[in-house]
Amino acid sequence: MDSPRLPIRRNTVKTKARIVRAAQAAFSEIGYPRAGIRHIAEDAGVAPSLLLQHFGSKANLFEAALLASMTEQELVEGDRATFGERLANKLATNADVALPTMIVLSIGDADACAVSDKILRDYVVGRTAEWLGPPNARSRAMSINMICTGFIVYARKIPTEPVSQHTIDWLARSVQAIVDEC
Repeated sequence: MDSPRLPIRRNTVKTKARIVRAAQAAFSEIGYPRAGIRHIAEDAGVAPSLLLQHFGSKANLFEAALLASMTEQELVEGDRATFGERLANKLATNADVALPTMIVLSIGDADACAVSDKILRDYVVGRTAEWLGPPNARSRAMSINMICTGFIVYARKIPTEPVSQHTIDWLARSVQAIVDEC
């Protein structure tokens, strides 16, 4: 007589992390509109129903992927006088830029745009503005975000030619000028 099969116990934390990593890859490579639940679930090695059980919807998964991609803390922990240089070097290398890439590639979908707007407003711009401080903290934070997003689009998504050191230096000076503005 066969013994009854016990249900497979999954590590929920590890499973959710695998799903988020697969979502980050899909959303930053092919964009929110083209990234399907089945594709993400397959890449994560789970059933689509499990993905929806954990996150409820594709938009909720997108928000989780964006939040998990936030790494700006490492930049603001260093010397304020070298922030522009550190940021420019990070964006110019093969460092992970999933957050801005996912946001840029989300513009073709209303749900994803709403999530991106919330993350930008509440986290990216909000936290950067807190770190910058007066005057015009939110405006300066948005300016940094806009310059960096444009740089990422041209350097990573439509690289017509390699990014020159001159351009990297320009980005560093431009961002640093915004940081130092008083």
